[in-house]
Amino acid sequence: MKKILLILSLLVTPLLVGCNNEGITSVSTSISSTTTSIQDNIAPVIDILPAGGYFTGNEQEIHLKISSISEITNMSVRIDGVDLELYDKDSVMTIGENTDVGESISIIVIAENAYGETISKEYIFTKVLPFSEGPLVKIDEFNNLRIYQIYVSAYRDCEPRGYTVGYGPSSYTGDLQGIINSLDYIENLGMNAIWLTPVFESKDNDSLNQWEERGRATGYFADDYYNIDPNFGTNKQFKTLVEEAHSKGLYVFLDGVFGHHGYYDIQGVTDGDSQWYGHQVLYPESLDYFKGVATYWIDEYEIDGWRLDQAYQLYQNGHNYLKDIRQAVEEISYYRKIAGKEWGTLGYVVGEIWNDAYNIEYYGYASESLRSAFNFPLRYALVRALAVDESLYSSTLFDLNSAMSYQYDDYAQPNMFITNHDLIRFGDLLQFADFEDEYYKRHKMAISFLTAYTGPITIYYGDEYGDNFEGLVNSTSDLDSFSYIAPDNVSRSPGYISGFTSEQEDLIEYVRTLMKLREENSCLYNGERTNLLVTNDVYVDKKTDSSGSIIYALNISSETSIIQLNSIDVGGTQLVNLITGEEISSVDGVFTISLEELSGSFFKVE
Repeated sequence: MKKILLILSLLVTPLLVGCNNEGITSVSTSISSTTTSIQDNIAPVIDILPAGGYFTGNEQEIHLKISSISEITNMSVRIDGVDLELYDKDSVMTIGENTDVGESISIIVIAENAYGETISKEYIFTKVLPFSEGPLVKIDEFNNLRIYQIYVSAYRDCEPRGYTVGYGPSSYTGDLQGIINSLDYIENLGMNAIWLTPVFESKDNDSLNQWEERGRATGYFADDYYNIDPNFGTNKQFKTLVEEAHSKGLYVFLDGVFGHHGYYDIQGVTDGDSQWYGHQVLYPESLDYFKGVATYWIDEYEIDGWRLDQAYQLYQNGHNYLKDIRQAVEEISYYRKIAGKEWGTLGYVVGEIWNDAYNIEYYGYASESLRSAFNFPLRYALVRALAVDESLYSSTLFDLNSAMSYQYDDYAQPNMFITNHDLIRFGDLLQFADFEDEYYKRHKMAISFLTAYTGPITIYYGDEYGDNFEGLVNSTSDLDSFSYIAPDNVSRSPGYISGFTSEQEDLIEYVRTLMKLREENSCLYNGERTNLLVTNDVYVDKKTDSSGSIIYALNISSETSIIQLNSIDVGGTQLVNLITGEEISSVDGVFTISLEELSGSFFKVE
C-alpha cells in the first residue's frame, strides 16, 4: 500500500523530484540539538530521531537534521525507493498514514558537502499495534523451553583470546567461537535454547587487584553493556553465534546484570553503594538505561530473552523494577512478532532469586513482576532426595512432593534445574552421599525428573555427561587446599563435546532420548500434575493436558519396586512404557507395574 509522507520545511518550494506530489506538503520547523559531533570530520552528519524502530497509530513524526563544517551542496531523502529532494537541513517528516500494521517504511537520507564528501543512512520504521498487557497468563512456549546454560569464560576455548584467570577449575580462556563450534552438539542433545552468562565488556584497569581481575572473567561486573567483551569475541562474532543458533532452532538468552556493574561509571546509570567489585545500581534513575539495554540486544541482534542476575536487587523503595524490565522485553518482542520477524519475538525473562519460596514469590512473582524465576526450593528438594545438598542435608520423596505442591501465582512458570554456575555439581553431591556406585543411574533419575516437570527447564553444561570436580569428594571442606576454587564456583569447569567414556556417552544418549520424549509429549512440559503415589522409595505423578496423559514414576530404591495403581486414577485401561515399548494392561481395574531399581519411567495412558 502507498505510504503518505509529509515533509515539513521552512521553504514552500515543491519537494517532489520525478513523482506525483500528492499528499506531500512543506511546513516550517527546526531541530535544536544534534547527537553527533562534526568537529574534525569533513563528511556531513545525519541525525534522525527516532532512528528507526516501531510506531503505533496513524502517524509517526520524525525529526531530521543534517550538519556539515562546509556547505551542503546536495541533500535528499528516499522513501521506499522514491527520491525526494530536501530544501532545509532542519526538517520534520510525518510518515505512516495509510500504512498497514506490520508494514515497514524505508527512509534513506543522503547528503553531500562542498568537500565532495557524501553520506547515506537508512532507517526502517514498522507500524505495529499498541502493546497493552492484560492479566498475566502462562505461555506454552515458555514451558517448552529446554535451556542449555553455558558459563562463557570457562566453557570452550577455540581462539587465542580469553581471561586466563578466574574463579574455579578452568583455564578461563573460553570464547564465543567455542560456543559456535558446539552448537551442533547442543542441538543434538535435544535442547532448544542456550543461556550465556554475561558477555558484555568488563574493562581492564591497572589498579585492579588479583581478586577483581578474576572477577572480571565472570562477566558479572560489566562496564559497557552495548559491546561484547573482547576476551570473548566481537559484536560481529556474537551476531554470527545468534544466527547460527537460530538456524539450528535454538533460542539465545543473555544474562542481564541490571542490579550492579563494574569499576567504571556508566552514562545513564546512577550508582548506589560500592560492593567488593564495582557498584550497585539505583532505581528508578537507572531504569531507562537498562530498559534500553534489554531491548537493544533483542531488536539489533535478535536474542530471544534474558536471565536476570540477582533479580531481587531491582526491588527498591517499595517498587519492583523487574516488572518494568519484563514489560519492555515483552513489548519489543511483541512489536517484532507483528512485524513478521522470526526471532527476537519470544520475550522470555527468568529471574534468579536464590531464596525460599516465600521470597521468590515476594521479590519475583508478586504484583505480576516476573512470569518465571528459578525454582531453587524444588532443586534443593530434588538433590536431597537423590543425594545430599551442599550442606550434606538429605530428605525424602515426601519432601519432594511437598515442594512440588507449593503454589505460586497462577501465571508463574518456575524454571527447574539441577546445577548452575554458583552451585556444586550433582556429581559431586553424589560423591558426598557415597553414591559413586550408582553415579550414572542417579544422574538419569535427576534428568528424568526434569523431563517430567511442568515448566521451563535448564541443564548446566556438563551435567549431561556427569561432570564433577575430582578434588571434591567428601564435603566442601575438600576445597580448602585449592586456590581460587570455592563452593560457589567449583562447577565452572571446562566444557566438552567429544572424548567421552562409554558411561558418559550412555548418559548423553539418555538425555537425548528424554529431551525428544519431552518435546513430543506436551503433557510433560505443559500438563497438570496429579500425584498418585509417594512412599519412601517411589514417587508417581500423572501429567495431563489436551493431548493426553503420561504416568511418571521414580524409583529411588536400589531394588526393583512393584506398585499398583487404580485404573480410574490412571484414566485408562493400558499403559505403554515410552522407553522400552512394554505394554501393561489393567487387571480387575488395577495396574501392577514393575519399576526398575534407581530409575525414572514414563508410561503413556491409553
